[in-house]
Amino acid sequence: MTHRTFRHRVSGFTIIELLVVVSIIVLLLAILLPSMSEARRVSRIAVCAAHLKQINTGTYSYTTDNVGVLWICRGRQVQIAVNHLGVKNHNNRDDDKLVDWPRAMASAGLAYNLNEDVATGVERRPNPVWNCPERDGFNAAWFTYNDQMILGYQYFGGIETWTTVSGNYPSRSPVVVQKSRPGWLLASDRTMRINGKWESGFDDGVWYEGIPNHLDRRWNGPAGGNQTYMDGSVSWVDFKDMVRIHSWANGSREAWGWQSDWGLYNPPVNNEFPY
Repeated sequence: MTHRTFRHRVSGFTIIELLVVVSIIVLLLAILLPSMSEARRVSRIAVCAAHLKQINTGTYSYTTDNVGVLWICRGRQVQIAVNHLGVKNHNNRDDDKLVDWPRAMASAGLAYNLNEDVATGVERRPNPVWNCPERDGFNAAWFTYNDQMILGYQYFGGIETWTTVSGNYPSRSPVVVQKSRPGWLLASDRTMRINGKWESGFDDGVWYEGIPNHLDRRWNGPAGGNQTYMDGSVSWVDFKDMVRIHSWANGSREAWGWQSDWGLYNPPVNNEFPY
């Protein structure tokens, strides 16, 4: 009797075939990851713009209940913070300290926890719309030790005098709606340089951490920022089109932005952008 032996060939990848597959996967990842990263960045910029739109809407709601008067930033000078009741600084008017400005924000849905006693250390919380999604590691917050609410965006409401690199000028910032112009800047991304450095050029905690909000990694400076205006619009402005604007301490806290009306202020040309 004849016996036949059948040999079954075990199928599988050779080393060369595996290397080819791995190479293809690596190539696809190299192609797709930048696109995914860019899509994520664009999405965050869109969310940031939506936050500024909500800030604009809330602020306008406040003015309709207050004869057109805007709630103000800290001392009518510091565009990244807000005072509570009783605080007077930066030479603002005496009557400003009679108002609890975070409570004013809360009336427009822009802050929370306003019934808590500040002395207890309970954090008064800004609405999360004050957080830029591209500014990793920072959330707008209440700082008890110096009695101010730190914002994740610049807010220009109530500023009557601009402090600029070339001197002080009557502002073109909104104080009262009826006296403001549609193109005046209400709030914007924190496009700022601290102590001559982009990205956390200050050692005082998270106040200046992670700014500018939208970083251009080609030169580790700002790509630009979202801005919202008194007409309710929101737009993206490239950094190359921005100029130095008001800042309460222009030597160490430099701020950039753009609007169509500068009044008596003649902004210097922006020579910072390397491209």
